[in-house]
Amino acid sequence: MANNGNENSRKRPWLPLAILLGGLLIIALVVSLWRFATSPSEEESPTESSSQSENPSIETQPDVSISSPRNQEFAYACQSELSTDQVDISSSAPEVDEWVSAGYNVVPVGRELGGCHESDSGLRLGYAKNEAGALFAATNYAIGVSPSGINAEDRLDESVAEGPDKTELLTAAESISKGQAEGANPAALRSAAVIGYDLRAFESDTASFTIYLSFDDDSNLRKTAAGQVDLVWSDGDWKVSPASGQTLMTVDEATKSPSVRWGGQ
Repeated sequence: MANNGNENSRKRPWLPLAILLGGLLIIALVVSLWRFATSPSEEESPTESSSQSENPSIETQPDVSISSPRNQEFAYACQSELSTDQVDISSSAPEVDEWVSAGYNVVPVGRELGGCHESDSGLRLGYAKNEAGALFAATNYAIGVSPSGINAEDRLDESVAEGPDKTELLTAAESISKGQAEGANPAALRSAAVIGYDLRAFESDTASFTIYLSFDDDSNLRKTAAGQVDLVWSDGDWKVSPASGQTLMTVDEATKSPSVRWGGQ
């Protein structure tokens, strides 16, 4: 039998080579099938990566909805929650949620209209950009800001629009605080209270009011003054546009009653 096997091998010398080639062919076929089966996922990954790199906004950019007036730039974050409704206040006063202390006096604050930010000086800032918001600002500034008043320099810096008049007012406040210049009657400042207002004019970025204040004079008699407060929308909030470098607001003795009565006392 052994001789027959050797004899067959000698008669068919190509058989071992055929077996080897067949094995290699099978291996190549298996490898090809494996590569065919896995190639789609390998190609898909670069495609997805390329798509993401070409369109980074799909995943990396937040979804921000723009709503004009609420997303406009404000001085204080709390202003974005205030009302944007334009309500006529020429004949009826807006709602006041609370009259709060601002040193010696009380000033109006509204959840929807302003005074939402209290500065380190105690001044209320952050107002709605509408008629009512401007009125709240004008009233707060009329009662709480003066070169002779409490925390005068800080409050002037916070509430007055930039310009040479502001610089002069700050210099005046410094001189008064150092006793180098005479200030307003302290009794009048401490006893001042809001009793009403007139709406003089309003545009989207400017406003003007007459704020009526009652106060005690040197003889301890109650008097009424009318102060013109001009405002400009600047740096995201209502600011005072000064009457001059020497006068924050034009104030005279009242000769008539306010168009609209309101106040905290």
